Amino acid sequence: MEIPKKSRCDKCLIFAIDIGTHYTGCAFSMNNDWANVKTLTWTTLLYSASNKLPTCLLLRKDDKLQSCVGYEAEEKYMDLNVVDHHHEYYFFKHFPAALHEGVCIL
Repeated sequence: MEIPKKSRCDKCLIFAIDIGTHYTGCAFSMNNDWANVKTLTWTTLLYSASNKLPTCLLLRKDDKLQSCVGYEAEEKYMDLNVVDHHHEYYFFKHFPAALHEGVCIL
């Protein structure tokens, strides 16, 4: 059995976020067991368990601190569309590609 090397990082938690065009993933490990990388898993009513979230962001237009990401953003935006309240929000989906190309997304 191979003995894991000691981490050179002095922080107790290492957290990584991979923001992709279509999906975003998160992973973390603890300093005392840094080789044991764990991923976060999300479940929703509409989707099965996944370790990736859709790269989506839902923000209120009136600057009130109410925002959602991933599956929650998609579901809330669908609900807002049903009652025609979606005009009060900005919904961004697959935005990293637009940012990379310098496209204005508002």
